[in-house]
Amino acid sequence: MRRPHLADLFLTFQGGLGIAFFAVVVFGLGDWAGVWS
Repeated sequence: MRRPHLADLFLTFQGGLGIAFFAVVVFGLGDWAGVWS
């Protein structure tokens, strides 16, 4: 039996991880390059 709500929750969680990872990379590289500081 399929559970679409669990699949949607997993996809939302996966998308959130992608956004968080992208933000960490952008701010990490920016800080390393001295852009934000």
